[in-house]
Amino acid sequence: MPGLRRGSDAPSTAFNCRELKCSEVNIGTTLVTLVYRLFFAGPVHFHENSNASLLRPKPTLGGQKPACSQCTRSGRKCDGYTDASQTELRSEIDRAIPRRTWNINPDQRIVLVPGTREERQYVHFFCTQVTEAISGVFHSDVWSQFLPQLSHQNSTIRHAVAAVGALYERRVLVLSNGSSEPEHFALQQYNKAIRDFLGQLGSAQEVGVELMLITCLLFVCFEMLQLNNQRALDHVQGGVQILSERQRNGRPIIRNNIDRELCQLFSRLNTQVSLFGRPTLALDITTEKPSSSSNASVTLENISQARDSLSNLVNRAVAFTRVVGFMRERTPEPEHQRQLQMQRDLAEDFSEWHAAFEILRAKPAKSAGISDPRAPLVLVTEYHIMRLWLLNCVTREESSYDNHFADFDVAVSASEQIVALSAAPNSKLAAHQFTLDADVVPALWWAAHKCRHPLIRRRAMRALDRYPTREGMWNKTRYLRAAELIVGLEEAPVASLAVEERTVAERHRIHNSLMFEENEFGPGSLPILLMTKPHGLDAEWVSRWYKV
Repeated sequence: MPGLRRGSDAPSTAFNCRELKCSEVNIGTTLVTLVYRLFFAGPVHFHENSNASLLRPKPTLGGQKPACSQCTRSGRKCDGYTDASQTELRSEIDRAIPRRTWNINPDQRIVLVPGTREERQYVHFFCTQVTEAISGVFHSDVWSQFLPQLSHQNSTIRHAVAAVGALYERRVLVLSNGSSEPEHFALQQYNKAIRDFLGQLGSAQEVGVELMLITCLLFVCFEMLQLNNQRALDHVQGGVQILSERQRNGRPIIRNNIDRELCQLFSRLNTQVSLFGRPTLALDITTEKPSSSSNASVTLENISQARDSLSNLVNRAVAFTRVVGFMRERTPEPEHQRQLQMQRDLAEDFSEWHAAFEILRAKPAKSAGISDPRAPLVLVTEYHIMRLWLLNCVTREESSYDNHFADFDVAVSASEQIVALSAAPNSKLAAHQFTLDADVVPALWWAAHKCRHPLIRRRAMRALDRYPTREGMWNKTRYLRAAELIVGLEEAPVASLAVEERTVAERHRIHNSLMFEENEFGPGSLPILLMTKPHGLDAEWVSRWYKV
């Protein structure tokens, strides 16, 4: 229109309000208009010949507001036209529209990953691959979230994480093609982590208990990957001592979910310390449970709670077996009756847990928190094996285990399913080649030793042979050879019979087996001490050394 003065401060009477067709307004302007309506009240006017004219009502200097002809003819009332320029209107619209920001981090600070290029490489490798493997079949906030975050904040954790990542690649994945560089780098980082850790021990309050426990865990992982069980056990006992002293001094050891998970992890490792023959410190992290006199029953909300509850029971059962003694000598009658009562109480607690666990297993996997199908199978195996140990630890006869072939069968069947899932080709479950917890290897080894059913114990050995995962300090090859040795010695008198007919007599049964580390007896020797009672339960022990 010839008379139009774009950008003029003078009002124009050539525009109509609310009378524009959609075809005359582009999409961008329409969106701006909608946003404008959210922030300002009143009618909006568009210039007929301009898609960008968004007008806000504003009175003139004389107090009179020019009205459009459409409103005058129809009798409607409007606030008229603004006398602001187009530039002012555009600026006002821009101010009204909030600018979008991207919140990558709550504090919006740039994160610079510390360390050298090689350190960053193995820290990333650890956080993306190793943590998932080490945590095993149960979800862990410590390994998946807390530890990766801590590795970017603390030099001790960063060096330890890089060391474990490099050694995991070298010892487990074998990606370095025989080169010694990753192992040399791992040892270098391990030494740096120890140096920084020792420097922080003098200020434990500033460091924090969580940091000290995480450092112990990483050192445990490193020594396990190095196949140095003695040093791994030293670090485990160091972490347990930290928790035990805090508990003895009346200080809380569980304040949040991370504390709870760390305590449970060290509690399970403390059980392994006991199984390897070392004395253990008292660590009571049992949550409050209903008393046997109440009508309340044990309830389990999810698989993690079920695992923690069973771990607490296992710790109590292992402590009880240590009180009884693995030699199972004849006990005076008053003490024997007390032990039997303790055994019955523990067995009742195990039964209550199992009833609650079966209810949990009946739920859909998602509602039960089961992300890995092997998780409930691990608990089934652990429950039956520990219950069998508990029920027979007071009895002196090895033949008492023959009354529980059905329980052995359930435990071995669950382990076989775990092995099948772990060894399946092209399966994500097969990626776990090393775990900190020992769930399958000790159970299968113990079943092969204590179950004298000739077919079940052979199934246990086959499953142990096929299991692809390294579990903590348990060398499956060594325990498989030990199981084969025990089965061969026990069944030697009936070796001429068919396998399914081989019943082992009490006098031929091996009651106890004690394994020792290679470095305790020199290189190349893996000694095992086997103890029998061939001349009767009240006769002397007969012990013999073997190499496996």
